[in-house]
Amino acid sequence: MSHAGIKRVTLNYLTPSSADFLVVGVIIAKRPPKSFKSKKDGSDRGVMGFTLRDSPADYINVTVWGSKIFVDNFNACYRVGDVVDLINTKVIMRKPEDRTDIFQPPVTSCMELVFNELQSEISPHDLEDCLDYIKILHLPTKPPGNFLNLADIKANGKLFNGQYVNILVAVQRIGNRRDMKSRTGKDISILEIVVMDKTSSDFMVQTWEEDIIQRGSGWKPKDTVLFLSDVRVEWSEFRKAMVATITSRSVVTENPSTREAAILASFALTVPIQTPQLVDNIANTIIEPETIVNVMSCASVIRQAWSGESSDSFTALVFAVIQAFDLDGFKSVVVSRCSICSCPSEGSICPRSDCSEGQPTAAYDLRINLFDHTGRLSNCRLTGNTAEQVITVKPEVFLNLNLDGKTQLKWRWLLKKVSARLLIKPVGPGTLAPLISVVELKRISIVEYASKLPVA
Repeated sequence: MSHAGIKRVTLNYLTPSSADFLVVGVIIAKRPPKSFKSKKDGSDRGVMGFTLRDSPADYINVTVWGSKIFVDNFNACYRVGDVVDLINTKVIMRKPEDRTDIFQPPVTSCMELVFNELQSEISPHDLEDCLDYIKILHLPTKPPGNFLNLADIKANGKLFNGQYVNILVAVQRIGNRRDMKSRTGKDISILEIVVMDKTSSDFMVQTWEEDIIQRGSGWKPKDTVLFLSDVRVEWSEFRKAMVATITSRSVVTENPSTREAAILASFALTVPIQTPQLVDNIANTIIEPETIVNVMSCASVIRQAWSGESSDSFTALVFAVIQAFDLDGFKSVVVSRCSICSCPSEGSICPRSDCSEGQPTAAYDLRINLFDHTGRLSNCRLTGNTAEQVITVKPEVFLNLNLDGKTQLKWRWLLKKVSARLLIKPVGPGTLAPLISVVELKRISIVEYASKLPVA
């Protein structure tokens, strides 16, 4: 891009008197857009922010002002990781103890850039030095060793409650995005992630930030390492544990280029089997179905699983109708797992260094829904030997079935009345939701269903 009279400068050379300049940098964080009515003419206006970095030592906050449509489009077009040219932004000094600073990341610059719709320009940077800026994206905004261990946060909850801290963690599990309404009726979403480090596992990180939620969908358990700068930690009365929240003040650095991150990444591959696979293994190999005789309704299972009174697993015999049994959908129900430890495996050997003899094998990993007159149990895990007994064909054979064949298998169970023996792991400090694993699934007659269905 060329503009007459425009001079390219770096962030460390900016002053409040700088004019007619172009800066190049990579976006390392974003703040969501907000809208308001103009006091001048009543028009719909918008504002958002992002953080720009052009060297390991220099990063600055940028505030974008304009019409609501412009700001919304700006937010949709530019994401974290984009290398951009900024032209004709205004440089202002940051005010000491400005309250807005608590809503945006701490930066090294004593100034701020203001981007105005009518005066400023932005475009993707298209020169050969783009790769240099991408490398900066993997450098934390805090010193590599400036982070707290999860064990210390858990042990000193009162000390850290409500504080902003830095943590270096590996992703352990990723929950499903949940959409809901705020108290004001606004549509909002939340993503919950379970993380670990060398001192502790099963630590919950949550975010309401849309940009982070979208990025989180690409993170991989036991493979993605995160340096989380300035996350808020606080006690969750619901989970009875400390929880970290990624806010607009936080900077998320994926797979940092640091020695500490490399050590954690190697350690993450050696951690024991994750809770969902552990629950499935118990359901498939240890529990005898006939020992599960405690009849419960769907609603009573939900109440006990979400009560938080105990993290101990329990079993239930549920009489219900299968509401979801998606064998012929877009999502694969056959995955590759280690033959010994059941760890997800994409290569030719188990990724865990302490289980190198395990070989990848095809295995069922299906989610079904059960419902009765009291409620619905969603995402019940039907895996391993139990799934093979229900579906009646080996995973390898299922993969070769055509769509009609898979559909026929589905309709043997979908909307049918069943007795389901379940193993339930309630919500706890490191669980995103109750884990419900199917121990046994049998078709039953309408007479048996009506006679054994509990009242509530």
